[in-house]
Amino acid sequence: MRKYVRHPSTIPVELTVARVPCAGRQQLANIATGGFACSVAEQLPVGTTVQLCIPMIWPEYRGCGVVKWCRGEAPNCEVGIEFCAHDLFKAKMVEQLSQIEHYRNRLWVEEGRIVDSEQAAKEWIARYAKEFADAFQNSP
Repeated sequence: MRKYVRHPSTIPVELTVARVPCAGRQQLANIATGGFACSVAEQLPVGTTVQLCIPMIWPEYRGCGVVKWCRGEAPNCEVGIEFCAHDLFKAKMVEQLSQIEHYRNRLWVEEGRIVDSEQAAKEWIARYAKEFADAFQNSP
């Protein structure tokens, strides 16, 4: 059983290691309350602290994480990053906002309906907020 609920994987993330950006924006492979995975162009050593930014949401999310694993060979590495403990609350907020943005995109793709973020949030909250809250209440 999965420890954390995962985000949709279509959210861009920017990583900075030792104040040097990692090859531009990366595409998340998955993201959860405890951390995320994404592709990077070069290996990152386990234990490396990274700064992250998710510019797609408002307000823009900034936080830190620690590399927990790195797989593959350059330029096709996948890295697993755990959020810093003090960012776990922020991670829950990011997950909810990401779910809302995913819902907004789904409305456009499946229904051809274009809605702004505020309208998408109102609809998503009415449809899914209780289920979302229950999932976090039952997570460790």
